[in-house]
Amino acid sequence: MFVAVLGFDYYRLRQNLGFLTADNQRLRQELSQSQAVNTLLQESGTRLFTFRGVNATNAASGSIMMNPEREKAVMVVRNLPAPPPGYVYLLWTVIDSRKLPCGEVKPYSWGDFTSQLPFTAQMYAEFYHPQFRGLIVTLEKDPNSSRPTGPIVMKSSQIGAKKKVKVGW
Repeated sequence: MFVAVLGFDYYRLRQNLGFLTADNQRLRQELSQSQAVNTLLQESGTRLFTFRGVNATNAASGSIMMNPEREKAVMVVRNLPAPPPGYVYLLWTVIDSRKLPCGEVKPYSWGDFTSQLPFTAQMYAEFYHPQFRGLIVTLEKDPNSSRPTGPIVMKSSQIGAKKKVKVGW
């Protein structure tokens, strides 16, 4: 009987150790990403783009911190649920009326996401295009889609913003 109790106790300890190891790994990853965000925000060439969910029931929000000179970009998203099975979220730049792919957004099951984005030099250049309008996130079936076909779930503050009219005195 004593051996059975010890065996069960050992099993529970091993199980708890596995959970703690996974939590530790997740926390280390979050710390690393937070440090990357902190570093980017302290640099003078960094641009910030903010996002919101597109409808009242979508509480998702986020931002992209990007420094083209250093070719670094980090995206932080909150309250974006994992996509349904068989779907992915894709990020797009909007230049005039064209939408160009920027990569996949992969939120964790609890709805948050922080990751460095693997932008190419061409993608960084798009952010400075004279007709740059902003960024969108769509829900897609095909992760390799060359144009958005699914619904927009998040958009940057530039998309659909009314232009301010300058009034002279």
